[in-house]
Amino acid sequence: MTTVEWPVWKKKPAEMGRLTDMLPERFNQWQLFSTGAAVFLPRDHLLAAEGLVHGTRLAESVLVGAFEPDALPERILSQIVRQLGRRPSTPHRASSWETSLQLVRTGLGLGLGLSCWPTPTELVARGLADPVADYEVVVKTIAGRPQSRAVAAFVKLARASAWTNSADGS
Repeated sequence: MTTVEWPVWKKKPAEMGRLTDMLPERFNQWQLFSTGAAVFLPRDHLLAAEGLVHGTRLAESVLVGAFEPDALPERILSQIVRQLGRRPSTPHRASSWETSLQLVRTGLGLGLGLSCWPTPTELVARGLADPVADYEVVVKTIAGRPQSRAVAAFVKLARASAWTNSADGS
């Protein structure tokens, strides 16, 4: 299972990965839920009628990539590449989820993300049947570090909530 972190401190993703790898005992961690990968596409797209999309169905599709090689869309894309033996077309890259959604809205490609991510009304999210990868969504804080009231409230809410995957209710 792959972990998707919601860190509550400001660090660049690459720095966050190094911190997580080097100092795991210094973190408090709470699992929120597990979820799967999804493809985000316009409602009128051919694949929108499918319940789950198989990676092979994306072979001829144009996908939106990410600038950072460790970004979640790129990790999902690498699983698809391993399955297909080649990389689908990714002529456009986004630096944020919002930019990725804008590219999908304008018809420049299909987005890759988690099935729990909010989906605008003009788009749909379809789970990826394969490659199968579950992602564990967690909140992490640095142990012993003072937190702002906003961070403390978020952590309290995250720990107290009964989280579900909004796409499939699990």
